[in-house]
Amino acid sequence: MHKILILFVFLLVTQQSFGQAHHHPYDVKDLKLWEIKGFAKSAVVQGDYNSAIYYYTYLNKKYPHKTKYLWQLAYQYQKARDYSNAYEAFDKLAEICPKKWKLANYYKAINAKSLGFYEEAYGLLKKIRVRQQKKWMPKYFAMLVESQTKGCELALAMKDSIYQKKLKELPPGINGAHIEFNPFFLSDTVFVYSSVPVDTLKYYTTESDVPKRRFFLAKKQKDKWTGGHRPDPPFFNSKEYDTGDGVFSIDGKRFYFTRCNRNWQNKMICHLYVSEKFKDEWLKPYKLGSEINIPNYSSTEPTVGTCYDPNLEVVYFVSTRPGGYGQTDIWYTIYDLVKQTYQKPVNAGIYLNTSGAEATPFYDRMSHKMYFSSDGWPNFGGLDVFSAQGELVNWDEPVNLGYPINSSCDDLYYAEDELGENGFITSNRGGGLSLTHPYCCDDIYAWKSVFSEKASITGSVIGYTMSLKEVGNWQINDIRNNALGKFVDKAKIDIYVRKDSVNLVYLNSTTTDSVGGFYFSGPIGLDYRLKINDRRVVNKIIDFSTGGVDNKDMDLGRINVTTMDTLPTILHQVFGPGNRTKLTDKEGAVIDTVLLKLMLLYEDVEIEIASHTDTRGNDRYNMRLSSRRANEVVKYLISKGIDAHRLKAVGYGGTRPIAPNKKNDGTDNPKGRALNWRTEFRLIDHL
Repeated sequence: MHKILILFVFLLVTQQSFGQAHHHPYDVKDLKLWEIKGFAKSAVVQGDYNSAIYYYTYLNKKYPHKTKYLWQLAYQYQKARDYSNAYEAFDKLAEICPKKWKLANYYKAINAKSLGFYEEAYGLLKKIRVRQQKKWMPKYFAMLVESQTKGCELALAMKDSIYQKKLKELPPGINGAHIEFNPFFLSDTVFVYSSVPVDTLKYYTTESDVPKRRFFLAKKQKDKWTGGHRPDPPFFNSKEYDTGDGVFSIDGKRFYFTRCNRNWQNKMICHLYVSEKFKDEWLKPYKLGSEINIPNYSSTEPTVGTCYDPNLEVVYFVSTRPGGYGQTDIWYTIYDLVKQTYQKPVNAGIYLNTSGAEATPFYDRMSHKMYFSSDGWPNFGGLDVFSAQGELVNWDEPVNLGYPINSSCDDLYYAEDELGENGFITSNRGGGLSLTHPYCCDDIYAWKSVFSEKASITGSVIGYTMSLKEVGNWQINDIRNNALGKFVDKAKIDIYVRKDSVNLVYLNSTTTDSVGGFYFSGPIGLDYRLKINDRRVVNKIIDFSTGGVDNKDMDLGRINVTTMDTLPTILHQVFGPGNRTKLTDKEGAVIDTVLLKLMLLYEDVEIEIASHTDTRGNDRYNMRLSSRRANEVVKYLISKGIDAHRLKAVGYGGTRPIAPNKKNDGTDNPKGRALNWRTEFRLIDHL
């Protein structure tokens, strides 16, 4: 059979096919009836809605008394998102044969809703709810009726609301006659999207002839966007697969995306791939493991989020795998940055997923919100964009984003920039470029916030190095800062929201530049905590709030921190020459006045205690002696209330002298040996 295909987004919830001819390959007048019926059924199985419409239009005209053909025609119009023709066909079925086609009024209401006829749709749905008491309606449809009714109420209630965003369709060159989708920013003037480089209706005899979806770049010059630019890696396009749905990891070292093709059942299957960055080169992408990409089930549309641990990255995605709640659900796998492994996927739960379809998630790490499209939550029509704050399986109730982001048609692929002031959606709302009917094809729309919801937060980290004066008995006053601060560069800063004095929610991380500067964007009206995750810094915590901020720019100014040299600091008064392994009271007092006070003052400091000997005697004995001495100091500090995880004991024996044990003439050097008998401590990174 020849196939008529229309290029369509490989959204799993629509499953539309790929291209359409100017002229049909077969004239139905030249076909026998059994051939027409066979072609029609085959087109339905393959998801080739336009071919199915072609054949069922003929069958319905030839046999108007056989309403099964009108039902199939109406349903294929519905699948093709031809709302006007679907509405008319279901309306006719409801009029001429309401008892046989009991769901005709439901689909009539759904298409009225998609056309923006909310009052009519609401009236039809209310009547259906009354008839539901007669128990003719399947339970699944009863749930849908309830949700669709609430959607009509929501649309009517919000129609006169003040728009929070301004929406504008992007120009030709980006939007074509087919489908454009998955736009996301690379910078203020560059974004990536996916499309098919074909602008006319075309006929394809075989699947292999159909052009594949590819990544493209759009660039902004003089406030005008132009598209169709060829991207460099990691945007790996393919001649064998449809490619799209990309997202970078938090650290920018991995790029996740989707590749799709048809399986032996002619079903479109999408799987997740990743390209990893090695030095400055993006490596060849590979498919993620079989626990994530289950054969004959789709895993697609990735987005990356955070959770309670900065060393864990959450990769959310959409899947048709078993164990979900609806047609397509949002799932997640956790990537361990240390082990470089992916965990078994977990469903994101009933607080996000419904019995309908969830799609195109976008996770904003700074606001800790998941933006996603759904037709299961009360909506304006088709797929609407919702937001829900949370992570993993814990989510607040999703909120409909309202007009103008949502319309009576399908609205999906929500994306925004760091400040949440600009972004994109994809929609088939009327008025865009189209091929077969006004609602056939998705275009990209840019939006701009009317009100700023995030603050641009900047600051600079200046370090003052701590030094210890070895004058007589050690005193806490001897801990002092040097006069000239230095830029703390390349320091990782973990960003948290303080829900209360105890509970923190990890949002994101940033890194200081060469002059200690940092930048991030965050929602206004929250309390923040910054943790400087750098071994040089001992006072690592900075708290501040954006409550009451009415300006989108917030400068924290110079953040003065205390840094500590990583070179060892010697405690000469602790464990000098000899075989003793127990601390004296005098040695304990030295530890109290220096090391203990330091660790109590800076609670994030982690210390290595090292003990050394000279080279006299047996090397093995000296190593064991120094280890016992270092452990004795650690035990003493633990007895004073210092957590064991902040301490590390190491014995080096005589392997690390700081003075010669012998003079140049080969004779013994008592002064040098005395210096080598020592206990010292130094700041370390992580135990």
